Amino acid sequence: MPQNTFVQWDFSATGDLAAVAEDLTHAVATYGQPFIDHWSDWSTFSREVASSDLLLDHVRFVMLPAVAAVNGDYEFADRLIGQELERTAGEQDAYSKGYRDFAEKFRRSVLTY
Repeated sequence: MPQNTFVQWDFSATGDLAAVAEDLTHAVATYGQPFIDHWSDWSTFSREVASSDLLLDHVRFVMLPAVAAVNGDYEFADRLIGQELERTAGEQDAYSKGYRDFAEKFRRSVLTY
């Protein structure tokens, strides 16, 4: 959506349901479908996701190694995991602990090349 904020369509019992539905339909056709069409192509997704604003920080170093592994670039996936492990080394917050667990399992089950 151009306003880049949360948008809500309310279908109230006393409102103009047809107008709300029409506005929602227009928004999906204008903004949603092109977004889906762009990102549903694996080649596009895997090439552009790292430089996009789709990934929140706490999923970036989970998603990017997975994308690399699906594309067969296990060495790059391992490097990404190594970078994040290095960055979070010694940290005891929930993310860092969880990431170490993820990294160990990912390396054991996926990066056995």
